[in-house]
Amino acid sequence: MLRSSVAKSLDRLPDEIVSWLVGHTVQEIECELLLHTLARHHGCRTHAARVLGISIRTIRNKIHEYEAEGIAVPCPEMPG
Repeated sequence: MLRSSVAKSLDRLPDEIVSWLVGHTVQEIECELLLHTLARHHGCRTHAARVLGISIRTIRNKIHEYEAEGIAVPCPEMPG
């Protein structure tokens, strides 16, 4: 079921997005998706994890990986 749902969603992606995806590794795409999701949710790992359907632990591990590679990761914004 999930596979056909995802396939249908991919059919609706603009050609320029599909063109960008082709030629990039899953790891590169995963990184971009996670970083952009974190940024959209103001660095909130809980919200990003929920949206992406992964655990907060996975988010934390990926963030540590990215930071070790020198990739800037959005920090949580403080209220106020």
